[in-house]
Amino acid sequence: ATTEIYTLSLHDALPITIDNLNWQARSMETLVGQARASVEASARQSKAALDTSVETARTDQRAWLGIKDIVLTHPFESGKPLDITVTMLNTGKTPALDAALVEAGAGPDEMHLTKAVISESPSAVPPNNPYVFYLSAPVTESPIGCLQAKRCHIYVKGTVTYLDVFKRMHTTLFCASYPHAGDASASNFFNCPKGNFMD
Repeated sequence: ATTEIYTLSLHDALPITIDNLNWQARSMETLVGQARASVEASARQSKAALDTSVETARTDQRAWLGIKDIVLTHPFESGKPLDITVTMLNTGKTPALDAALVEAGAGPDEMHLTKAVISESPSAVPPNNPYVFYLSAPVTESPIGCLQAKRCHIYVKGTVTYLDVFKRMHTTLFCASYPHAGDASASNFFNCPKGNFMD
């Protein structure tokens, strides 16, 4: 009788023990899944923080090539091209590489520009140093009288590209007009309200 009772008790206990083991296994799987998700989320956050830190360092250390000034190289002369000097300045902490004025034009308004001839080749620009581009655009007729009468302006627009030391390409767009407030005796161009951009 004792043996029979013992056998029945063991038989009744087996399903309970198996269910308990299954529950523990499922609990462990849940805990492992939660731990894995937590580790993955932490890794993503760490990577995002690292990427942000690297990008901030690059932004702080990179070259920034902007316009210092744009001037007439020579006074206007009837029948001669419009010669313009564009001076860039690297205000960044590292050199601007392969800096090039890749496109430029000049004309009586921003939408009707004559393509200019650019005389400088791509070059490196050290930090806190200027670099000068020379461009020449033909004019069909002398604008001197029109400028002196304060009836018109000459616009110049261009695109400068360069690489930073991290091998990223950047672009500087410029737009300037001459003369300022109708003063045709000055040689400086002044920024257009729109069309100037640095990335």
